[in-house]
Amino acid sequence: MIPFDIPLEYVLKNMAIQCLINKGVHRKIYGKICEDICLSYGMQHIVSLTHLANLGLFYESGTIK
Repeated sequence: MIPFDIPLEYVLKNMAIQCLINKGVHRKIYGKICEDICLSYGMQHIVSLTHLANLGLFYESGTIK
């Protein structure tokens, strides 16, 4: 979705749903998604990703709090 310029709200929503269903995201994929979002939508979205991680909506597999 990121390469097709889909609005960030839809990307984050679908990303969070997929993360919850799969009980996390693999470490390599997690890093790549974070990097792609920051490069495509701007560095200010590091805060958005941090908030999602703190809420338990986007995290690496095996790091459930």
